[in-house]
Amino acid sequence: PEERKAHEERVADHMKPFAPMRDQLDQLILTLLEQLEKEGPREGKARRLEERHFTRLLPLLRTHYDQRTKEQREQLDRERGRIDEALREFASADELAKLKELRDTIARLDKDRPQELMGWVPQEQGNKPGKSHLLIRGEAGKRGKEVAFGLPLVLEPRDSQSLPQVTPTATTSGRRLWLAQWMTNQGQALVARVMVNRIWQYHFGQGFMSDANDFGVKADPPTHPELLNWLANDFVAGGWQMKRLHKQIVLSSVYRQGSNRHEGTEARRHEGNPELETRNFASWPTHRLEAEAIRDSILAISGRLNPKMHGPSIFPPFDNKVVGDSSGVGWGKSDESEASRRSVYVYQKRAIPLPELFLLGLPDSSVSCAKRAVSTTPVQSLLLLNGKFADQHAKHLADRLRGEAGEDRDAQVNLAYALVLCRQPTDRERQLAMEFLAGGEKDIDGLAAYCLVLMNTNEFVYRN
Repeated sequence: PEERKAHEERVADHMKPFAPMRDQLDQLILTLLEQLEKEGPREGKARRLEERHFTRLLPLLRTHYDQRTKEQREQLDRERGRIDEALREFASADELAKLKELRDTIARLDKDRPQELMGWVPQEQGNKPGKSHLLIRGEAGKRGKEVAFGLPLVLEPRDSQSLPQVTPTATTSGRRLWLAQWMTNQGQALVARVMVNRIWQYHFGQGFMSDANDFGVKADPPTHPELLNWLANDFVAGGWQMKRLHKQIVLSSVYRQGSNRHEGTEARRHEGNPELETRNFASWPTHRLEAEAIRDSILAISGRLNPKMHGPSIFPPFDNKVVGDSSGVGWGKSDESEASRRSVYVYQKRAIPLPELFLLGLPDSSVSCAKRAVSTTPVQSLLLLNGKFADQHAKHLADRLRGEAGEDRDAQVNLAYALVLCRQPTDRERQLAMEFLAGGEKDIDGLAAYCLVLMNTNEFVYRN
């Protein structure tokens, strides 16, 4: 209690300037909306707010923040995008600057808020667990016969002596530790096989099993059972070290082979049956990068990737119309540096998935995904060719080339290929690049357009 009280006092001290700033912001927005309702939009500007919007919004803004209900705050949050769009076309430059200043100050105060205390987690009460029963028709109130502690019979080994011993402590029955030890002991390879298959699938686009979630007796058998078992046993013997397993795979001959279907004896043996060839890893199975890897690669080559690790989720910029109409409760705002962190830190909101991730196959985070579905659609091409994100970072890449290679076109092309495709251009590719850069229009940045072309090549978004 003392620690919690001290934490609350620290938060209160930190947030003291927050209330007056918030009140100033609400009052300025209220004043501008009242003027907009009275005077109407500026000449030549569209009407962004109808009478029904004013009727709903003005009473909410006249209500002090601390007196608003949760539903009223959420309603205002949903309309922020619409309000901002209307005010951008109505307010003066000084008023817009004041709005931005207040919002930036509030965002900074909120960002620097003291970190919340760690939450409590449930644990066993003593070392004598309660009895478990079958539940009739799945209803918690209708208990059937008691179920003894142990493994399902189908999983129980013939030699029961190989099972680890349950060791209770003063605070726990030890059953969960017993189960973890049984799942990972030297003679139980199922967990290791599942893990190895997942890691192999990550590198090659497909695993030994057709369904990474199904290792049961009715599942399709693995394509290479001996290799899967050997890797699983070696994985356990190596202390379950995933880094070691990754290294084994990427240094193997099967990983380093080419994607040319006619390389090697094994590939020729499956000629005319590409599916069988791919399943047997007779040649490198070309597959597209994951959505997150494509976004991170674009950030990396443009020089804008922020390698910062840990911390809260980030909120890359969204179009106001998308957020205002689809978000439910508002979307946060991260500065450019934070928004350029790796995609693993992007806030996942099912109602408004980030377009550059969703359109490239980011799965729904609310359900298990054994293997990502890969689709090729025109919308993906439009995203990478005409999307704001791709266009912005093509310009950043062009600026990087000028900064590191100077104005020498040949050096710029060499560096562009090294950054984007990790190789040097062929003579033909260099010739085409020079022709492209020489023939650009005056009002178009030819180098940025060329960078956008390289970012849209198959070689950039596919593992070959």
